[in-house]
Amino acid sequence: MGGRNLLDIIARNEAITITWLKSYLKFGTDRPLWAFAADELQAINILGKHGNVIDKNLRHSVFLQSWTSARTDLPKDLNDLMKVALERDVKMEGLAFSREVMRSLPIWYHIKSTAKRGIFNRGKEVECLKRRHKVVSVGEAEALARRLDAQGHRSRSDCVCQSCTLTRVVCAGCSSPHACFSKARTLLNTLPDKWNPLAPQPEDYEEEDE
Repeated sequence: MGGRNLLDIIARNEAITITWLKSYLKFGTDRPLWAFAADELQAINILGKHGNVIDKNLRHSVFLQSWTSARTDLPKDLNDLMKVALERDVKMEGLAFSREVMRSLPIWYHIKSTAKRGIFNRGKEVECLKRRHKVVSVGEAEALARRLDAQGHRSRSDCVCQSCTLTRVVCAGCSSPHACFSKARTLLNTLPDKWNPLAPQPEDYEEEDE
């Protein structure tokens, strides 16, 4: 009986951890406050090889981005939670997602990006997108990328179309809005179509049928 009781306790504890994990994986308005604290702990205790290349302010979630935390440095409860997530192979998957979901994800170090991590770190346009345009999400990158198709826009650094002119005012110091718009599109195009809001999506055809 003792052995069975021990197994029951282990199973019960794992079930409790899974319940906590489900709460942790909520990214909407109903996300519990402790989950944000857990994200911060993960970001602080990022695995060494990732910490050298990923800006602290851009570390949002190990489930949404291509970095991991050093589990041994995490509090026991959070360590146990991440252990269960690893054992259960928890990952961001599905048949199709709305653009609303796509746009809510962080663009930097996107977990589904097919590019090497260097694309998120190198170049003056990348730095400008981070520091001046304050781009964080896929949706924010998309908004900039779509300005390439704005009426009157020209593919030049001194373009004076309405979008470029407004960008120079709002993002003081941006020397070439066109270059930043292009970089935003490049970042988005590292994502598979399933995750890229610029690509045709199933919801487009649903709207046509209505």
